[in-house]
Amino acid sequence: AFASAGKAYNVLLKNYSCFKGFAPMLSFDRADLDTKLSQCKQLLSTQGFQEYRKGNLSEAIALWQSLLAIDPMNADIKAAVKTATLQQKNLQKSAAGR
Repeated sequence: AFASAGKAYNVLLKNYSCFKGFAPMLSFDRADLDTKLSQCKQLLSTQGFQEYRKGNLSEAIALWQSLLAIDPMNADIKAAVKTATLQQKNLQKSAAGR
């Protein structure tokens, strides 16, 4: 849900200048969108780390990739995805070797 909301807020924020003519009629402004987008990013990050700590690597990676879709320059999340993906591959190799 937060990934979808984040994508919507991101699109609205990027295109906010297109709303210039009817901005006074909107129930939100640029600051509202920025706040909501920041909240979505934080929640996706937090949920990803919660899943990671539980050992749910696939779910953590999926959440973080959703975050990267709206925040592609987030170096910390890129590193987290890389680490979790490597761990997932190592676990798969261990399981296959048994």
